[in-house]
Amino acid sequence: DGIGSNDSPFQSIKHAADIADNNSKIILKQGTYSGSLNTNININKYLTIETQGDVTLNGEGKNYFFKVNKDSSLILNNIKFINGYTDSYSQLGAIKNQGKLLVNNTSFSKMDTVMSTFYNEGELIIDNTIISNSKSKNIAKSITNLGNCTISNSKLNDAIQNDRDLPNI
Repeated sequence: DGIGSNDSPFQSIKHAADIADNNSKIILKQGTYSGSLNTNININKYLTIETQGDVTLNGEGKNYFFKVNKDSSLILNNIKFINGYTDSYSQLGAIKNQGKLLVNNTSFSKMDTVMSTFYNEGELIIDNTIISNSKSKNIAKSITNLGNCTISNSKLNDAIQNDRDLPNI
């Protein structure tokens, strides 16, 4: 594993998030990140994750991406998320937010969840983001909001429920 510099980067997002100081910025280099060290990540501090080039996080149809805990914050910039999955009623979404989550210039495709791509109990801000081809075992598909949610310049398309093509809710 690297030392976290541009020349010697960490080998996983989970490791970078675990050792990052509060209010740190993690920059992902171009490529596809998948597997247990790049998914199922608990956020317990204030972090920004952004990219350097074209970056995809792939849940491989078996992993969720993030759980943002209370009194924590996560900013996600310019990331493509694909194949997110959860069948856990403790997680409920590909991203579960109980703190503050800002998603900007990001896309989500092929999510398969219990409730929705985003399960929000905190503050969720979505800007310039696309959610497409997502399904859930329940009714929400794109967003389940039990907190505060602001959406701007975004598209929530092609969501399906239980493999039936239903209008987005």
